[in-house]
Amino acid sequence: FKKTIAPSETRFVTLPSGLEPEAEYAVHEHERRAEFVLELPTQIVRLKLSLDDATQKEEAYRVDDVTIYDMAMAQEKKLGALLTATSVVYLFHDAYVKGNLPMLKNLSTSDFNQQIWDRLSFETFQLVPIPELKNGAPTIVSSDFRGRLTEVSVTQGQQELVYVLRERADQWLIDDIQVKSETNLSSVKERLSLLTPIYEFAYAIHS
Repeated sequence: FKKTIAPSETRFVTLPSGLEPEAEYAVHEHERRAEFVLELPTQIVRLKLSLDDATQKEEAYRVDDVTIYDMAMAQEKKLGALLTATSVVYLFHDAYVKGNLPMLKNLSTSDFNQQIWDRLSFETFQLVPIPELKNGAPTIVSSDFRGRLTEVSVTQGQQELVYVLRERADQWLIDDIQVKSETNLSSVKERLSLLTPIYEFAYAIHS
């Protein structure tokens, strides 16, 4: 709840009511865990539930995870990604524009941090160019959910970007930003991993 539902815009996601006449139900119990599956013509919704110590006496289940399988798109979508992926993209861009390096680290995967943000001082962070992120706030175009990987396509100014998010410890974090061109995608993470030591070296000599 704290990491997913509370900070998200829940109005953007509609779950089935369970009262549809075409709905089929299945419940599977495994000791202190259970799985509730709702099958509809267009989607399958799977709820994972568990009993915790505080509710064991009442045998009240709590929802741990929700997965939605879209039949038409042949995509598996985790509710956590649906609720929080776009919020993370906006927060990441806002942190970059404001020069908030600690926030960027909190919103990035460990690999992104190790290759880029952890290697930069505040001074060199301001020097390394990422012009694609300075063309205005992102406008969400589409989202592609594939289990623990989510790609959010946006436009920023005239540039098309793809924010790549990965699930780590129940949080969705930015792992890369890909820049679209007419022929291919180029990785911002790969580019910065090459530029970062050059800028740090040059800044050290200048200082």
